[in-house]
Amino acid sequence: MGSTRYNRRRVPPEVARWAALLAEDNSKTLRALRSSLARALAEEVTPRQRQVLALYYQGGLSLDEIGQRLDIHRSTVSRTLKRGEDRLRRCLRYGSPALLESDGPRRRGKRLGRG
Repeated sequence: MGSTRYNRRRVPPEVARWAALLAEDNSKTLRALRSSLARALAEEVTPRQRQVLALYYQGGLSLDEIGQRLDIHRSTVSRTLKRGEDRLRRCLRYGSPALLESDGPRRRGKRLGRG
């Protein structure tokens, strides 16, 4: 295969940097994220949202099963779940900028001036 056009052993420098970032120990970041999530669950969501989130994610129940258990309509469960997720997402996004700064190659944004 001497006529191959590409050198398959050479790794581009940006790929090497990306691989190095992925190989780093991220346990400290994960601990901080878990802590922020626990705090957000305790302080930022309503008790009903917390209950629905727990039943859905920890209990593994479907929307219909949660509705039956709490005696509410499936659409109410869906809206409550969505609003709780949105609150958590907003809290984690704006409440912990250091975590967002450290997410390496997956970071998006900063496209100002391009157009």
